[in-house]
Amino acid sequence: MIDPMINHYKATQNRHQEEGMVIHDAAAMAGFIDGSLVRTEKFAVTVELAGQLMIGRTVVDRRLHAPVARSVDVATWMDREGYLKLLEKMMQSFAQETA
Repeated sequence: MIDPMINHYKATQNRHQEEGMVIHDAAAMAGFIDGSLVRTEKFAVTVELAGQLMIGRTVVDRRLHAPVARSVDVATWMDREGYLKLLEKMMQSFAQETA
């Protein structure tokens, strides 16, 4: 079950030619489980509801004087090693439960 997911991420994510990949949902959960794994900044965040090109997309406005309040914590850094250790621990736990 996990191999097809990993292969999909590898095939679609590496836009910056960096080694590895980020599994965004797992990264978000890791930051929630262990807040020490991430650094956050407040940003103005909205969801585009009327645009032709970006409808449904999350839009992060990084300008200091954004027209929307900077009220959403956005992760700007993650402890890669800590994230990988937690992800591996969770995957091992899942594998044991389904075995």
